[in-house]
Amino acid sequence: MATVFYTLNHINEDIYKKAHQTSGRYDANVSEFEAVGLTPEFKSDFQAPFVKESTIQLGIALREKIDITINNTIMVIGEIVQLYIPKDCLHEDGFVDIEKQIRLLVPVWIVTTKQCG
Repeated sequence: MATVFYTLNHINEDIYKKAHQTSGRYDANVSEFEAVGLTPEFKSDFQAPFVKESTIQLGIALREKIDITINNTIMVIGEIVQLYIPKDCLHEDGFVDIEKQIRLLVPVWIVTTKQCG
């Protein structure tokens, strides 16, 4: 299996309309970033782009895919290998307080992917 990397990017009030548009169907040669007006951001040699406008970002490496035949879906299991959180959101015990970020909405995420190998 080729290594696949993806990111989860928290959606805030400033980008929620653009983020919603990423669920649309786009041709393989169309950049969703360009189509919806978001900015790709590469960090620390991670292969998949983060969403620059997002303040909470997770870089994830695919570890396993499990076919679920009952509803014809795939469960994706990944390992968080990079994590970017504003310091004021992280408690000493590891709790992430997303409510400390101004203008955040419900925890919804934009996922970006990059396949290597």
